[in-house]
Amino acid sequence: MKKRHFDALKPICPRCSRTINADYPLVADRIEASTDDEIIEGSLVCSSAACRQEYPIIDGIPVLVPDVRSWVQGHQWDMMARRDLAMGSESLIGDCLDPGSPFNISRQHTSIYAADHYGGDTDRNGAKSVMALVDVGLGQLTGPSPPAPGPILDLGCSVGGTSLHLAKHAGGHPVLGVDLSWGMLRIGRDALTDGRITYSLREIGLVYRRITRSVDTTDAALVDFWIADALALPFQPETFSLVVAMNVLDCVASPIQALGAIDGVLTRDGHCILATPFDWSASATPIEGWIGGHSQRGPDGGAPEKRLQALLADGASPLPGLRLARQSVETRPWQVRLHDRCTMEYATDVYVLKRI
Repeated sequence: MKKRHFDALKPICPRCSRTINADYPLVADRIEASTDDEIIEGSLVCSSAACRQEYPIIDGIPVLVPDVRSWVQGHQWDMMARRDLAMGSESLIGDCLDPGSPFNISRQHTSIYAADHYGGDTDRNGAKSVMALVDVGLGQLTGPSPPAPGPILDLGCSVGGTSLHLAKHAGGHPVLGVDLSWGMLRIGRDALTDGRITYSLREIGLVYRRITRSVDTTDAALVDFWIADALALPFQPETFSLVVAMNVLDCVASPIQALGAIDGVLTRDGHCILATPFDWSASATPIEGWIGGHSQRGPDGGAPEKRLQALLADGASPLPGLRLARQSVETRPWQVRLHDRCTMEYATDVYVLKRI
């Protein structure tokens, strides 16, 4: 956890924020390994005497979620996973386990997102990679009222390539990538500390090959990665001037609550780049939480883009401040590589929102 980011962003206790709506700052508690610039291992603690919730920092990544115990229980395998196995040993273990085991699911997800973030750019204007989608959004921020400079939040940053990309446009301000996946953020952390990443790229089924890629770390000093929940962000109101949320909205339990969280941490006149293919799944989001994608008998026919725009319309929104900054919405392809023989392509909408 970089000390510069801790000092600039002043994280608060997510448990107190969620349970009693109070903004108690976190303070450094136990520091067991550190450098001049960051805490490698230790813990933060809530400054409220009635709470004193501890938040661990492991391998330079702080875990700032309301229920630390449940998160650790759900991610214990990923946190303790070995990373020094030869490809043959990894393959043998993968063959012994069920395809739906945490081991095989984790390396499948890492393969997908590492290839998307670090596998090379595609047509940037036509989009296709997540980085190209970010550029579509950044291109819409220019105009008569560009966002004021300030910290940038990369919400659901997965393996962190977008955070490093955003740092090139941050004007020296801190960029923070947050996600709930320990395995994903560890890839991003490798990029920051080593200037390269290594991951297993899926060929087919349970067959993978090892990939090592160099990463441009010119602006890496501006970037840090924290474990945090998009629905319970550990920040005081109006902390960020720009929030980027690429393909996150249909991966959370409550999309409207996620939009509310973005609203809460944006500065007044701050902007949000929101990209989503509206690929709803009941395993991620209860149907009642979907924005469109159901109730086709209604006047909008279940069209998600109409419902999202209605939520963000002036005077009609349950959200206190988020509005569409541009009425025109850019729709671009986003390609997701599953394995050597399969690549999915989503039609992804890129919105630019502004907090009034």
